[in-house]
Amino acid sequence: MINTLNEESRKVGLEINLTKTNIMTNHTERPIYLENSSLTYVNAYIYLGKQISFNQQNNELEVERRVNVTWKKFWSLKEILKSDMTIRMKAKVMNTCLLPSLTYACQTWKFTRTVKNKITSCQRSMERSILKIIKIQKIRHTDVRQKTKVIDALSHSQKLKRSEDK
Repeated sequence: MINTLNEESRKVGLEINLTKTNIMTNHTERPIYLENSSLTYVNAYIYLGKQISFNQQNNELEVERRVNVTWKKFWSLKEILKSDMTIRMKAKVMNTCLLPSLTYACQTWKFTRTVKNKITSCQRSMERSILKIIKIQKIRHTDVRQKTKVIDALSHSQKLKRSEDK
């Protein structure tokens, strides 16, 4: 079947990239060849920014990946977020750049306690960071949120999921 796809693709000027082509299955792995090269089996891969997997823990792994991606984005914006700019400006950057990164594809998530904690913890840590607050200072997250006025990531992602379910 893959060889037929390859042949038909070539007729219209398309070519399958053997180095980027992987196979994922929830069944028995059998060797599959394309142009005398064996294709690689993988347990998970990233497709359009979302991790795809048959793993039962994929949900939590995907949320952990989103948290890591969001932190990378946070540090790429450190000149703004760690500067002396107004809290309002920093909150706007968080809402427009970091919130979409954290909640990307959240419509497919199952909101377990672990997932909720990861989302909340990530956002709260970022809020404390932009306000230059350390945990030892014992400032409540409600007080921090009152200062930043950022959109709550957990509520936002659950709202997106509910709107998708309709």
